[in-house]
Amino acid sequence: MMPHPIQAGFTFIELVVAIAIAGILLAIGMPSYQTWMENSQTRTAAESLVSGLNLARAQAISLNQTVDFQLTALPGTSWIVIQDSCMGTPPTCPAIETRLSSEGSGRAATATIAGVTVTPVDALTNNLVQFNSLGRMISPTPAGKFTSFNLTNTRLTAANSRSLRVTVDVGGSIRMCDPSITAATDPRYCPPAN
Repeated sequence: MMPHPIQAGFTFIELVVAIAIAGILLAIGMPSYQTWMENSQTRTAAESLVSGLNLARAQAISLNQTVDFQLTALPGTSWIVIQDSCMGTPPTCPAIETRLSSEGSGRAATATIAGVTVTPVDALTNNLVQFNSLGRMISPTPAGKFTSFNLTNTRLTAANSRSLRVTVDVGGSIRMCDPSITAATDPRYCPPAN
């Protein structure tokens, strides 16, 4: 008599139990995942501002001219980098670079990136930051202080939202920091808003 072949695979009961466990784990983890994704959008928007400001500063040094960084659609994160001599309506020469707030987020339904809003802390002239040929910020003129932008995600509650701040000091130093950090020794610490 021949031995019965060994059958490999799962039984129906084992398959149902595995799917049930996967469903429970997914239901538990989904809210945290959504919060993480929304906070990632805030970070992406902050990194976009840092990138644009760094580009404007580098171009000002490279071109030996005043270069402007301007937010074009508050409360969104759209921006333009352009030579100051080109500013006007319409601009007299092409922009160095533009970035729309919808770039990098296919689900942005408004002018903001996935619900992220930007608020200038200081009274910026036309939401404008200018760098001179030495890479120093010349406008707005905060008299030895810094200019900053707060980024928050409007799709999250205040408890779940991880707000960020982008600061530019008069020397042209640009950094992203976390306004919720209170210890001045922490590298993520933000100086108080002006």
